[in-house]
Amino acid sequence: MDLMLITNSPVYAKYAEKSGVDIIFIDLEIDGKIERQGHLDTVISSHDIKDVSRIKKVLKKAKILVRVNPYNEFKTEQEVEDAIRFGADMIMLPMFTTVDEVIAVHKLINNRCTFVPLLETVSAVESLDKILEANILTDLHIGLNDLHLDYKLRHMFELFTNGTIDTLVSKLKLKGINYGIGGVASMNGGDIEGETVLNKYLSMGSNRVILSRSFHRSYSEELHAEIDRLRLVEGSHKVENSSQYDKEFKASLVKI
Repeated sequence: MDLMLITNSPVYAKYAEKSGVDIIFIDLEIDGKIERQGHLDTVISSHDIKDVSRIKKVLKKAKILVRVNPYNEFKTEQEVEDAIRFGADMIMLPMFTTVDEVIAVHKLINNRCTFVPLLETVSAVESLDKILEANILTDLHIGLNDLHLDYKLRHMFELFTNGTIDTLVSKLKLKGINYGIGGVASMNGGDIEGETVLNKYLSMGSNRVILSRSFHRSYSEELHAEIDRLRLVEGSHKVENSSQYDKEFKASLVKI
């Protein structure tokens, strides 16, 4: 499983790579985010496009993912061009709602880097069949925060118990799409322990996850140790225990 960490600090990015992070996440998304998530305990970044080249210079093997703003016919082309010019290996499109938006950004990228649409709206869920029929995707990430808000659910993990994530994952698997799911806290942290969440993600076939702020609080050797703990959980995960992981996940969900 690839681990993504959000930072625009070259020093921290270099340390994160040494600690086992696979993808450094530069977050340029700002349009509409305060309105959607301003009341939540979530990170709203103040990253800059020039951070991409600054981070690029210090990395040896980790990739750089750049999340641009939601699709805008007047802005997106320039944002994509800038991201690629400054060194993005992957571009993430948030808050898409239609197949046309996904096709438009795919054309703008033109196979120059990996395109990772971030599925996080009800309209995106409803458009997924048409998007997959277009046969243009290799990757996709399912965002839990905005998606649960759009569905007006109490908690983002309800997306697992109401069948939404199961349905999405089944469709992605049929098309052979690489997909990631949400974010994860440190193994002993979070509303639901990170270990329980990670096992749930793994049992659903996720191959990518965003490391939450609980990992950012570990600036010394702690980050390395936290990632080692995560990798230990990943290494001990067994497909045949999926039903047990699901029971533990649902039991934890009742408590929050």
